[in-house]
Amino acid sequence: MVILRQSSALTKPTSVKLENNAYTGVVIAIHPDEEESEELIDAIKTMVYDASAYLYTATKKRAYFEEVTILVPDTWEDKPEYRSPKNATFEGADVIVAPRNPRFAPEPDLPPVPHTKHYEGCGGQSIHVHFTSHFMLDSMTELYYGNRGRVFVHEWGHYRWGLFNEYADEIADVDNAQNFYFSLDEEIWKPTRCSDGFVAYNLVFDNGRYRYCNGDQYIGYEDGCVSIPATSQPDVTASIMSGYTSIPEIVDFCDEDVAPAQRHNQEAPTNTQGFVALRATGK
Repeated sequence: MVILRQSSALTKPTSVKLENNAYTGVVIAIHPDEEESEELIDAIKTMVYDASAYLYTATKKRAYFEEVTILVPDTWEDKPEYRSPKNATFEGADVIVAPRNPRFAPEPDLPPVPHTKHYEGCGGQSIHVHFTSHFMLDSMTELYYGNRGRVFVHEWGHYRWGLFNEYADEIADVDNAQNFYFSLDEEIWKPTRCSDGFVAYNLVFDNGRYRYCNGDQYIGYEDGCVSIPATSQPDVTASIMSGYTSIPEIVDFCDEDVAPAQRHNQEAPTNTQGFVALRATGK
């Protein structure tokens, strides 16, 4: 992994490429407002190493990270191992580590949720992935979100392939934010997610604690009811875009014409097309 020092270069960095199953040209840039921190650099390195192995498994050996560059602010102390940034800039980075965006991090005491800024649909590359130093360094991050490398692969699905979340996303996908939907195939109410075989508990937060929701799969559930997966899932391996990357068994993107453990849930009210995007775009 190469570490560069930011300068006033005017052009964007080399585009990310996927050749011989290897991603190269990926730039992770640290915002100038971030305090100088060797720990932050080490955390980014660990995240990328973990993400590469997870991505390789999730894409059926089609992709991994081979060349990733960390761009540090020019206000940081220069070091012998730092190289010239050439055309790499913060504005052109694929991933940024920057102060939190209140829209995606309404709780200042919790590690902010990473997010990907994108305007294109499925198959279109996004603007960048946004992590914060709080997320990268807080010891509680993995308790809330699981391994950072796994989270990065989830965000890479957004960034590189334009995938959407496969859950009721009330921040980034308001139009499709339904915790449950009525299945016309089975004529029951089901949780919005992919794949379809999760072991889960339908709960609502009430008076400071969770309780089981009123209602059932035949008549529907009360407002505020959410379906929370169990920490172990014997029957599913997908999907990474469901946001449950902390569950050990979740190692796949949803796909079509595969076993039920990984099969895309076509009925769920989400916009994603799962692993189909990688095969279709080849990027």
